[in-house]
Amino acid sequence: MTGLGAKLSVCVRREGALAALDRAWERTLTALAGWRLSHALGRLRNCFVLPRWRRRAGGSKLNLGCGPDRRPGWINADLGLTGDLHLDVTRRFPFADDTFALVYSEHLLEHLTEAGAANCVREAFRVLRPGGTLRLSTPDLAYFVAMYQAPPEQSLAHRKLNAEVSPWKYPPGAVATPAQMLNDAFRLWEHRHLWDEQDLRALLAATGFESIVRYTPGQGSSPETTGLERRLGDGTLVLEARKPG
Repeated sequence: MTGLGAKLSVCVRREGALAALDRAWERTLTALAGWRLSHALGRLRNCFVLPRWRRRAGGSKLNLGCGPDRRPGWINADLGLTGDLHLDVTRRFPFADDTFALVYSEHLLEHLTEAGAANCVREAFRVLRPGGTLRLSTPDLAYFVAMYQAPPEQSLAHRKLNAEVSPWKYPPGAVATPAQMLNDAFRLWEHRHLWDEQDLRALLAATGFESIVRYTPGQGSSPETTGLERRLGDGTLVLEARKPG
């Protein structure tokens, strides 16, 4: 909605209020129709591909919310047609108990409500084999709060980057204010809920996971979990947890 609002304000100046509202409404309906069509097509494709992926799933690796990052040797799942199959992580996963050796997600949890994230973690626990690993990567709430409270010069580099990755909101060369940076972390890019280490650890433990360890992005407990993250900068919380064997 932030990007739509910025485009709307430009249209208002150029075309007048009625024309701008008409164009904004048209874009909104187009985006909504495309999203619904993608999900419908994804569910339809599942009718054909899901049996094959279920047969291949035993002991393999599941990449949740893969986006365009389809990894060889993994079952890559996301909404719509983005991944190998359509999977809504806020619902029951279409796999049997004790199926996967490794479940991974990078920057997925922040796009879910707290309840949706809890369901995702519960389902990951269910489909993991005993002794299997769950690895989660998500923005670190504690980091953004620290950047907000830090002296402006200390957070300058991050606030510059914040503006650069949001060109629909900030003009070229702009620097986000500390308040803008913090609000963007909560609200921009369709974020729903941010986690810190304490809360995410508590969720994992309550679900039944053990051996919960924090890692620097890109580092892991084994070759299988090392080098997975694409986002290696500051501000990312990475936790690994094991399903009891």
